[in-house]
Amino acid sequence: MPRSRINGNFIDKTFSIVANILLRIIPTTSGEKEAFTYYRDGVMSAQSEGNYAEALQNYYEAMRLEIDPYDRSYILYNIGLIHTSNGEHTKALEYYFRALERNPFLPQVFNNMAVICHYRGEQAIRQAVIHTSNGEHTKALEYYFRALERNPFLPQAFNNMAVICHYRGEQAIRQGDSEVAEAWFDQAAEYWKQAITLTPGNYIEAHNWLKITGRFE
Repeated sequence: MPRSRINGNFIDKTFSIVANILLRIIPTTSGEKEAFTYYRDGVMSAQSEGNYAEALQNYYEAMRLEIDPYDRSYILYNIGLIHTSNGEHTKALEYYFRALERNPFLPQVFNNMAVICHYRGEQAIRQAVIHTSNGEHTKALEYYFRALERNPFLPQAFNNMAVICHYRGEQAIRQGDSEVAEAWFDQAAEYWKQAITLTPGNYIEAHNWLKITGRFE
């Protein structure tokens, strides 16, 4: 049977107390209650102790017991998070896709998928595989867009989109295409302004770049 762990952390105690109350007062079947218990223990293990192996076991058991697609989407999302933390990006993307199949209104899933593609693009740049990096960056932009469609208040998504556009602008300069470069830089400016509007005081380097290039209004 799953087991709950409560340490001295206030957030963990609060989560455990609320979860136990919900298990008592919400009218659910015994199977649903057991699934939620495994889900609760998965969260506690992953967040409180970093015990990802145990957390995965709890999530897999919760998946076996849970039948509601909406609830299953969050279990799949959390499994994806663990694989992301472990650097297993292909597995993480698989579980993120499966979560979206059951619940297409999870902006954090699209954002995480975009971050993975963005990271892969940066990896390809370091390995001088420019074609691959452009492909991953295009996918990353698509996922950032989809995340923002569901939640337009994600400054990190706007910032990351700006970073990609700025890189593509620099790439165009190296290729001798100043007109295309300016278009990319203008797009980067728009995204950075959105990020700064949402979180004033952050993104200082972007703020300075906007001023220096005359793109700050």
